[in-house]
Amino acid sequence: GAHDSSLILSSEGTGSDAIHINSSAGGVDIDAAAASTITTSAGSLTLDGSGGIDLQHGSTSVLNITDNSTVTMKPNNIVTITHAADDAGQDLTISQTGSTHSNLILSSTGEVVIKGTTVIDDHDTTVPTETGSTGTKGEIRWDATNLYVCIAANTWKKITLEDIP
Repeated sequence: GAHDSSLILSSEGTGSDAIHINSSAGGVDIDAAAASTITTSAGSLTLDGSGGIDLQHGSTSVLNITDNSTVTMKPNNIVTITHAADDAGQDLTISQTGSTHSNLILSSTGEVVIKGTTVIDDHDTTVPTETGSTGTKGEIRWDATNLYVCIAANTWKKITLEDIP
């Protein structure tokens, strides 16, 4: 409105629930002039920050999501993402979806280390058939008899696969 209608909640309590907001039905909305909102309803929590969201532990940023969907996790520290599975089929899936040709990129200034049995599925089964066949440096393709490695744009090397004696 046209006048100051501020609501200030303040507590000097030391308990874990020094300020407690409860709704016996429906959700709770906190809206800061359309710049940020916190909403709860039906067991979910929505954080909406027009300039991004910064989750902090103490005064240290542990997860920052910018308005262009860049996620930064605890900069300049070790970060571990753990999925605890106690039964077969409880997979962790990282997926790039959509109708356009968009890549899923793993990038590091150091090594990219893959531990455990590695299975590459649904690979491009089109193998180079002649000098100059289309390819991108680093691309790997194979068929039943050969492994093909693209070493430069449209430049392939072939390794013959043999049965293990």
